[in-house]
Amino acid sequence: MVLSSRLGLGSLLIASLLLSACGPAGQTVPREASSPRLRFPVVYSDLDGTALDPANRVRPETLAALEAFRRCGGRFGIATGRSSEGAEATRAALRPDLPFIVMNGALTLTPDAKTALAVRPLSAEAVRRFLGAAQGLDGIEGIVVGFSHRMVQDRALPMLDGYFGEFDKRERKVCAAPACDFSRESLPAEEQALKILVVSTRAKAETVRSRLEVALGGEALAYLASPEDATIDIVPLRVNKGMAIAAALAPLGIAMADVLAFGDGDNDLEMLGQVGLGVAMGNGVPGAKAAALVIGGSHDTDAIARVLRRVAMTPACQ
Repeated sequence: MVLSSRLGLGSLLIASLLLSACGPAGQTVPREASSPRLRFPVVYSDLDGTALDPANRVRPETLAALEAFRRCGGRFGIATGRSSEGAEATRAALRPDLPFIVMNGALTLTPDAKTALAVRPLSAEAVRRFLGAAQGLDGIEGIVVGFSHRMVQDRALPMLDGYFGEFDKRERKVCAAPACDFSRESLPAEEQALKILVVSTRAKAETVRSRLEVALGGEALAYLASPEDATIDIVPLRVNKGMAIAAALAPLGIAMADVLAFGDGDNDLEMLGQVGLGVAMGNGVPGAKAAALVIGGSHDTDAIARVLRRVAMTPACQ
């Protein structure tokens, strides 16, 4: 485990504890616990590249550690760039009991995903600018526009079939034209887009992202969501996972200082930087590692389980 260079003197007590979470257990000096059994009573986690391993599965040890965390009174939430339907199978497996944050914070749902708590759509101007810039832009392999309960995809693309899961095989609409123009029929004006996903190639993803960001002119943000899959997220301005978590926890009287969060992508930067302890996965992008206080193991290891057991929980909880 690597400690971020922004770890100051005031965090040395946490540092002592964190170093042990990566290797053999040793003597530690923990942060003052808010509970006799928990150091961080709330955990939020990203999914792709974080809680999900390279095979898109939650590791058994992660599930076991979460169950122990819950038994000690801990509360868990998900913050993902996926749609609620695209994350449903994982949500059911992880069983969050805190607001379910999807589409990078554009939509916050109850933990059971049945009721919307907050909706933060893209502006009509942002969508207009995106569509104008995307026409003819080299390096775009596919576009998907996400609404609260459905996705509109501009062309058939095998990669997207695996990316969105079973829900989208039932409900995702693929436009008839080889290169859909997102006309009123395919992108109804009465619905507000919450997120746009752009599929590119590894060689061209960053160029596509930067050109789209310039074209958006401050109306929305363009994140490189997954370097491995070469996917880019277009999300509403000033909407992010950190903001959404803070808004969701405020009515519950939970401070961000009491939250431990895991993430790996550019869309996790605000979350990792605003919580009490941000942990970037070892496979994360440079920005995520810079935003976090700690860099943990890769998502193909039991890194999340180790941090939960040795950092979030005290020995009394084991």
